[in-house]
Amino acid sequence: MAVAAGLVPMALGSDTGGSVRVPAALCGIVGLKTTVGRISRAGVYPLCWTLDSVGPITRSVEDAALVYQALQGSDARDGSTAGVPSHDVLRGLKDGVKGLRIAFGETLFFDGVPR
Repeated sequence: MAVAAGLVPMALGSDTGGSVRVPAALCGIVGLKTTVGRISRAGVYPLCWTLDSVGPITRSVEDAALVYQALQGSDARDGSTAGVPSHDVLRGLKDGVKGLRIAFGETLFFDGVPR
């Protein structure tokens, strides 16, 4: 991947089922699946309009946030972005994750699995 090799500072990809996140994870870089309607999908070949999104592939979380900040917003060519206000993702970026919690359903996926 050109981003991981340092050939380019960032790339964009479409992500429906992991096409941004999985290659980024395998190359040790950042891939961000954005919320549908935050970045225009104009010109992207549709696979599933309810899941398709465009996201950045970068070498750092900060770079991903900068790209996302620049690309988000309404686009007349993509109706899913209509009325979705931009938001500042850079403001709290340096705050870190201290105090945040992660929750998961401990038995949600494992109830029927033989032990």
